[in-house]
Amino acid sequence: MLETATSRITQAFVAEVLGAAGDKRVLKPLMRAVAHPANVRYTSQLLWACSRYDCSAHLAFFVRFLLTRAEADEGMMWAMAVIENMKGPFAPAAVKRAIAQLLRPKQQLLSADTQAELFRVQAAYALLDRYFGQVDQDWKKEL
Repeated sequence: MLETATSRITQAFVAEVLGAAGDKRVLKPLMRAVAHPANVRYTSQLLWACSRYDCSAHLAFFVRFLLTRAEADEGMMWAMAVIENMKGPFAPAAVKRAIAQLLRPKQQLLSADTQAELFRVQAAYALLDRYFGQVDQDWKKEL
């Protein structure tokens, strides 16, 4: 229903229910729906539902989502919120790659779309903050 719902009201309702479910197993169907071509302009409700969970294990998916958007939209804002809500821990190589990708996107942004760039930089900043916190905790454990 999330991938091919003909009614966006139905899709939003299902996404809201899954967001409130409290069961991480709902993330896979939500992410499939986000990636489905029919939902390209209707991802905000789906991503909002994802933001209710710690999606640290799916970092690459949400980074890829941010990088494939040519212009800022509500979906991009919610993908950034999902990344900001990630708690980690992150594998050093994976988080460094994600940060580098967000700060140096291969796709050119529309010239006037500084909002999309802001969303990407904000997501990178959130990852840097979490990762440095993780490194700091690891360092303190060694003492």
